[in-house]
Amino acid sequence: MWQQLAKCMAFIGAWFIYPVAVAATPCQVSAPPTSVSVEFRRAEVREVVDTSRDELDRLAMAAGKQDHRPVLGMYTAAMGYGANIDSHAEPVGDELFCAVPTVVRIVVVLTRRVIHLAHEAKSRGCLYDATREHAWLHAHADDRALDEQASALADALRSALAQTPLDSAASESAAKGKLVAAIGAQIDEQLNSLEQLRKQLNRSIDTPSALARLHAACDMQSSEPL
Repeated sequence: MWQQLAKCMAFIGAWFIYPVAVAATPCQVSAPPTSVSVEFRRAEVREVVDTSRDELDRLAMAAGKQDHRPVLGMYTAAMGYGANIDSHAEPVGDELFCAVPTVVRIVVVLTRRVIHLAHEAKSRGCLYDATREHAWLHAHADDRALDEQASALADALRSALAQTPLDSAASESAAKGKLVAAIGAQIDEQLNSLEQLRKQLNRSIDTPSALARLHAACDMQSSEPL
């Protein structure tokens, strides 16, 4: 029976929680190796003029990025995944069951990729171009992170899932719920390396010198937008 696990993380990860009030014991069942496939997808980047300098400044302040202000554009994205899990439950004595995975298909998606531009920049060609170019640097950094980590991440996921500890439960459905939770936790842990690389690359784009050059674009004074 296929079970689905899905999640989307917009910069801050969350954990799936499956409340199961059972005194569990580790599963010790013999089973063939789990077939694990990992696919990576990325959405196209959209550009929209849908915000204002005041709103972007407010978001920068809320995120603790006062050094980015004033702001006329930003890039946003989210990392998500889905997993189809095929498993069967086996009785292991004392009215307990263990869920054994047979096939796990994982899709990791870089999604919700949008460059948001402020209306104030639209009528000022040089300023608009400078804002777009900086936002695109962040979009390209996400592409680079995915390209650099995809192969190693797929191998790490296969290895981690092969070693996922399984606990027994008092029913077949509870055992499968525990299996899904354990697999989700392993995916979360492995995807953390990709999230860290994304953050590292984006920080390298927003160095003090890079932000100073951006703020000085088009011969604008510091009191002017951007």
